[in-house]
Parts: sequence; C-alpha cells; structure tokens
Amino acid sequence: MGILFLTQDQGKLLGPFVWLLGVVLNALFNFLEMFHIDNAAVAIILFTFLVNALMIPMTVKQQKWSKLQSRMSPELTKIQQKYKGKTDEASMRSQQAETKAVYEKFGTSPTGGCLPMLITLPILLALYRVIGNIPAYVDSIKVVYEGAAEAIKGCDGYVQVMSQYVEQVKISTKSWGDISTALSTDANSTNYIIDILAKFKSDQWSDLASQFPAIGSTITETASKISHVNSFFGMNIADSPKINSMSVVIPIFSVLTQLLNTRMIMPPKTDSVDNPAAASMQTVNNVMPFVSGFMCFMLPIGVGIYWVAGSVFRITQQFFVNRYMRKIDVDSIIEKNLEKANKKKAKLGSVNSESVQKVAMQRTSTIQDKSNAVKNSNNKVVNEPKEVKDYKKGETNYDPGSISSIANILSGKKDSSKGE
Repeated sequence: MGILFLTQDQGKLLGPFVWLLGVVLNALFNFLEMFHIDNAAVAIILFTFLVNALMIPMTVKQQKWSKLQSRMSPELTKIQQKYKGKTDEASMRSQQAETKAVYEKFGTSPTGGCLPMLITLPILLALYRVIGNIPAYVDSIKVVYEGAAEAIKGCDGYVQVMSQYVEQVKISTKSWGDISTALSTDANSTNYIIDILAKFKSDQWSDLASQFPAIGSTITETASKISHVNSFFGMNIADSPKINSMSVVIPIFSVLTQLLNTRMIMPPKTDSVDNPAAASMQTVNNVMPFVSGFMCFMLPIGVGIYWVAGSVFRITQQFFVNRYMRKIDVDSIIEKNLEKANKKKAKLGSVNSESVQKVAMQRTSTIQDKSNAVKNSNNKVVNEPKEVKDYKKGETNYDPGSISSIANILSGKKDSSKGE
C-alpha cells in the first residue's frame, strides 16, 4: 500500500489535508461511476462544490466578524489618529490598552477573523494539490495509466526517454533523488512514470507512441481512455487554454466570476487616507482576478475549471449569506460575543481560584510539616532532662511545642527552684 500512495503529497503540513481530500475525491469518482459518469471534469466541479459547502460555517463566521469590524472601525480609527506619530513607550502602551478595550467592548479580539481563514486556507491549498495530481488519488484513473507505465518499463532506453519528458512537463522531482535511478531501479518507478504521463498534453501522447513503436497500440489505447476521462465540452482538461480555441472561455470565466465574487464580498469603500490597509486590500482584490486569468493560460484547463467552479459556488453562497447577514442585528452579535466572553472569564476565574486554593493548601501542608518538624525537635530537646516527664501543670494538658507548654515548663522550673 505504501507504494500505491507514493505519488501523493507527503508534506508534513498539507499532507494530512491532501490525503483526506484525496479519499473524498476517490469516493466521489466511484459514486459517479455507478451512474456511468467517469469524467474528471465533472468530478472536479462536484468535488469543489462539496469542499466549499463544508466550509460554509467558517464563511458565515468570517462575515459576522467583518460586520462587527465595520462597527468597530470608527473607534479604532479615532485611537489611531489620537496616537498618530507618537512612538514613546507610554503612548504605545496607552494605544494598545485603548484598542484592547474597544475589542473587549464588542466581545471579540483582533484575531477573531483570522481563525476561519487559518482553517480554510490549508484546505483550499490541499484542494489544489489533489486536483493537480488526480491519478494519485483516484484509483480508477490511476489504473488506466498503470497499463502504459508497465509497458514502458519493458522497453529498452525508456529511462532516457522519460527523463526528457520530465523536463518538458516541468514536474517536480525533489523527492525522487537521482532521476535515472528513480525511473529504473526504484520500487516506485511505476508511480514516477505515472506522474509524468499525468502531465501529458494531447500531442505528447502521439510523440510517446513514436518513441516506443513496440507498444504503440497500448499507448494509443491509454491516450484514448485518458482523453475520454479528461474531456469537457470538447476540451482536454490536461491541455492549456489557447486564444484561438474554445478553451479561451476558461480564463475569461475565471476573471469574470472572481471579479463578481470580489464585488459581493468586499465591504463598502472607505477613505483610503484613514484606512490605507483597506485601500491596499481593495487594490489586490481588483488585480488578482486578472492575474489568475493570465495564469490560466499557463496551467491545465482543469485548474481553470476548479477556479471557475469555486468562484461560481462562492457567488451563489455569498448571495444567500448576504441575505442572511442583512437580517442579523450587529447588537445581537455583540451581545452573544459578550456573553461568551463573560462565561470564558468566569470559567478562567474559577480555574484560577481553584489553582490558588490548591497552591495555598500545598503551602499550608508544607508549613504544617515544618511545624511538626520543629515540634519534634522541641520534644527531643525538652525531654532530655530526666526530671521533666510531661508538659502539664496540675491537671491541665498542653500541646507539645506550644507556647503554653513552654510557659508551663518554665513555671515548673520556678516551682522547683523555690522548693530547693
């Protein structure tokens, strides 16, 4: 099983996310095959919708925080203006204290909007990794490539030929070690060859068949099956879009859908003088859709489909989220946040109180132990004289080591001296 999954992402941070999403994609593709839909593009679209749907709670939470931030923004801006240009320690501390007070007033924190992003970001990155290497995660598609990979390994000079394709498809081979060794003697050489074949464009399959005429029919058959799996409205999702073909619609849709999505998500425009960070973010949001459209021409169509599908889902999602957020009163959000914050403080206070009591008990126990040690020491010292049998005067008993017992001893000595 270890060999089967070697072509998957092995990163320590994203690896677990990629593996989990790969399992989901494989299950989804198997489900589609039950209805005779063995198409990678359809799987990518549904997979993107599914993953984004699972992140809706995080999106709603992020939107609530943004709405709260818009209410806090005027007060935070006033504080920034108040301490503008002041860099002394006292002013900086005062600014931090006042800023903290504003966040506490609204029952939130400066990092309140970061948590949803920290959760969704690795998922989105992992989603891109899975879609970029589908054969590593979808068993049905990998089987199609395996036949050609095994046939190639049986041909003379295949290592040199496949090494040349490594440079053409620009695949990362950092984990392979020496490429020639990886493709020839490594136990996972079949998977490495599949990694290369998975990046092939339509014309490269024909070139590969000419390089290995002995297995030309096998390569042609594999190319036909892969073309069927990768077909989307007459386009091969492994190819890159071209301006003079129908595939140009993918970059165009990518730009348009991302622009629309950005317009729906972005808050109302603010004064760039008062909030330069917001102005910078607005500029980035306006530029990024065009950057992604340009990148679509350099990446496989499948990646562009993923971007378009994600944008379409988020546009639909944002439409309903905006309607939902319009019904929510900011004051109710603040009230709930304050209630949660107060409960958290009360819980922390209870924990701290228990901790203090525990420490106090430990210290009391230590003091008692030391006191007992002193008592025992006193007992030894007092018991040395033979004439003193116990610490009592008349019929009254005293605790050994107590002030009363010592006074009783001294009194007893006085009485004995008088008697003498």
